[in-house]
Amino acid sequence: MMSFKYTLSVGLVCTLFILCTVTQVHAAQVTFKVVSNIVQNDTATIVEAYLDPEGSSLNAIEGVIALSGTGVEYISSVNIETGGSAFSLWPQDPVYSKDDKVIRFTGGSTEGVVEEGLLFRMRLFSQEQGDITLSWIGGSAYVSDGQGTPEGISSRSLSIALAQSEPNQISKSSPDSKPPYFEALEVSRDTDVYEGKYFISFHANDDISGVARYEVVEGQITTEVSNGIYVLQDQGRTSKVVVIAYDHAGNSASVKVPTKYGLFFEAFIAGALLLLILTLLLWRKMRR
Repeated sequence: MMSFKYTLSVGLVCTLFILCTVTQVHAAQVTFKVVSNIVQNDTATIVEAYLDPEGSSLNAIEGVIALSGTGVEYISSVNIETGGSAFSLWPQDPVYSKDDKVIRFTGGSTEGVVEEGLLFRMRLFSQEQGDITLSWIGGSAYVSDGQGTPEGISSRSLSIALAQSEPNQISKSSPDSKPPYFEALEVSRDTDVYEGKYFISFHANDDISGVARYEVVEGQITTEVSNGIYVLQDQGRTSKVVVIAYDHAGNSASVKVPTKYGLFFEAFIAGALLLLILTLLLWRKMRR
């Protein structure tokens, strides 16, 4: 009888151990990698953070990365770039807090991230040489199942040696000279949102520094937009509307929003004016 109880106890312990192990294996993983700096006269140390879904499909992540070590006091700035990230929506841009010595962020994607991809890139500048450690200290990923199911995240810390570098040592030519580009723009109306009014949804991307902000110019009014949604003030949709995307390096790209009658109407007006001009010229020629 004792032997049976002992065997049962051992079996339960082993089962719990296996379940815990499986849970850890299936947790998403964040890794840190030091990459080469190819920008001329730029001595910043570059570290990239990557997310591996480990078999899941994830569409959101939030987290906190801590910087510690004897060299952390010498850090003068941490410039963060989201260009090329697997996450294109940033309700909270990755920002380094000098007081707390952490990077906080919240990112999202319109499509599920199913394979390892870049989270963001960190360019670290230091007044003196020193050693620092980057550690994931909290956060969660979310499964793209329509219910926002949280997914645990595991990570290993990375220790690196920072070289002395200052932002003013970078050459005047910016490492990011390319403008962002629009991937989607759509005019919609839904009775369930925005009181049934017409709104524009848009999304741009940038392969290096990442998209910083948007501006929407409607007629003579300019509005800064951060979430990629703008409710039209002219619900008749006759006003000229232009959406401008800016990246963190100051480059910009713009796209014109079609009016209510679209490009066909504009082409029709242009054609009608051209026909009128030709008719007037012909009429004058006939009078001579």
